[in-house]
Amino acid sequence: MDLLARIARPRPVGTALNNEITDFIGSYLESFGYEINRIPFGCKVWETNESFLVVDGIKLPLHVNPFSESFIGTGKAFVARNFEELKKADCKDKILFLTEDLSTGTIAAKRLSVLLS
Repeated sequence: MDLLARIARPRPVGTALNNEITDFIGSYLESFGYEINRIPFGCKVWETNESFLVVDGIKLPLHVNPFSESFIGTGKAFVARNFEELKKADCKDKILFLTEDLSTGTIAAKRLSVLLS
């Protein structure tokens, strides 16, 4: 359990914590005689900043993909709760919010582009 407690933490790829944990796992396995090959690679570091939406003076926190482009401005919103609503959505020049069924998992970009075309 101590091993799991040490490694089962959020550790986005490219961060110092991820490097520390993967080094620890490598050393741990080497202590049992396993040969470890480390292959370095470059990657974007997953960084999150504060994201929020202000509606009628109320600041609402957002959980966004850190690789999404930033947006500062105003606009009309469209909320889609399921695929049926998303298929019918007129999203042009609108801020699209995916909630309920659409926010519980990952939607492949290819599937999303088919739905919105």
